[in-house]
Amino acid sequence: MHRVQIGDKKSPFLSEALKIYEASFPVEERRNNESQIALLENELLNFDVIIEEGQCIGILFWWAIDNYRYIEYFAIHSKCRNTGIGKRIISEFIAESRIPVVLEVEKPKDDLARRRIGFYERLGFELAKEEYAHPPLTPGKPFLELCLMTYPHVFTKEEVARFIALTHPVVHRDYFEKC
Repeated sequence: MHRVQIGDKKSPFLSEALKIYEASFPVEERRNNESQIALLENELLNFDVIIEEGQCIGILFWWAIDNYRYIEYFAIHSKCRNTGIGKRIISEFIAESRIPVVLEVEKPKDDLARRRIGFYERLGFELAKEEYAHPPLTPGKPFLELCLMTYPHVFTKEEVARFIALTHPVVHRDYFEKC
């Protein structure tokens, strides 16, 4: 098993990666496929696929912005979940990083969200105490109330504000250009 970066829309893994993306995230938490593909041109973006035996079994969509590695999307194909693959991929990702890693999770309102938070906590991530709102990815929708998780330490209020100030205008450029 290994990660391969998708560099353009000609990648043989793009179609399957987008299927995993659509199946793993609710519509309000993802871009449409055209917008997602257009981001491949951004040099700060890394759209990695997890390949096993020649098949795409997961995605890791992350940004290198300033002094952060921001995981925007991480998903393993449903048939491969609960096998340790996710733990291995994220463990390798944070081990290769010399700068903080940041990701977003849903608030711990239900069992699935609490399990997801627990997964990342077992890998060393900490839940930030600060309120966090994610810009809408669908026009006309409200901001999403999410939580930040950070590695190797919990972010302070100032670090959360810096992350938002540096990341949102880049990652959510479409939203900010329309405002």
